[in-house]
Amino acid sequence: MFAPERRSGSRSRTPTTSVRRTSARKPSPLGTGNSPSLRCPACEAETRSSLPISLLPYASCNIGNGRGPIRICQTNTPVWHNPCGSGQNWRASGVRGERRRGETRKRKTYERIAARIRASISSGELRQGDRLPKEADLAASLEVSRPTVREALKVLEAMRVLESSTGPTGGTFVRTLNGAGVAEHLSESIGLLLDVDALTLEELHASREAIEIPAAGMAALRRTPEDLAAIKETIERDGLKDSDSLVADVSFHRAVAAASGNRMLSVFMGSVHLTVRRLAERYEMPEVKQASQTQHQLIYEAIEAGDEDLAGSRMREHLRFAGEVYRQAIPRSDPDERSGKR
Repeated sequence: MFAPERRSGSRSRTPTTSVRRTSARKPSPLGTGNSPSLRCPACEAETRSSLPISLLPYASCNIGNGRGPIRICQTNTPVWHNPCGSGQNWRASGVRGERRRGETRKRKTYERIAARIRASISSGELRQGDRLPKEADLAASLEVSRPTVREALKVLEAMRVLESSTGPTGGTFVRTLNGAGVAEHLSESIGLLLDVDALTLEELHASREAIEIPAAGMAALRRTPEDLAAIKETIERDGLKDSDSLVADVSFHRAVAAASGNRMLSVFMGSVHLTVRRLAERYEMPEVKQASQTQHQLIYEAIEAGDEDLAGSRMREHLRFAGEVYRQAIPRSDPDERSGKR
């Protein structure tokens, strides 16, 4: 239903769940015709063995529209039943819709619409580069309001799943999805965690070691002539002005990740290095610039030689040097400075 110019005439109905509201049932004496009996032997035996039981209150159930009995002992403590093999525990609270511990919240309508659009992309109904139907058409086909559709599209744009443009040929399109876009999105989230002190600089550098040292070793085993040329080109750019040097540093590590042959590593490394680059842009770190070109060259030579252990060892030395420079450049006494705020 989402594909451009390929929508069928049928309208999709968003499943809805109706909740029947019932008032609490007035308790009736056990044994009277108004009180349903316990239908399983275990419940009946337990009821007969508990004295005194004068009333059999009923509580609403959170599962479906059923109702489950609970009995009250002399201490007024609810005794939980799992009547008739239902496989579910019944609530003694009598309140419908109460969220149980561990239960996820009900998704908002715009979140469900966003999920449906993503599912259409995953299934191939919507392809990269496709234009989505107009907002009004989407709202009509999904049987929701236009503001709901608008909010869902904003969410997907923030996730870099969709992109919008204006003009005669404008509209909302499925983005060309690649690792660089995902890395950018992850980098922004990592930066936010640093800003609110939910992530430390030490943790950031520890993650770099966990990812990049093995990646350098894998690159030594799997690199192609094209990979080596890409890595070498980033080293040659290290000698340019500072702004280009930062770009070259990120490009070097991305090129090493690409040479490893593992695209997931490329995404992770790309997101971390974009974060590191933003930090480096805020502080003067001449030591990193001066040492990077030499250290990058040594890593490149180990990868070119196909020496897995040496490549990993040299990457470890490079990362620990860079980590120490960052720790010294960002004052630990100032939480805002340490997290990268200005």
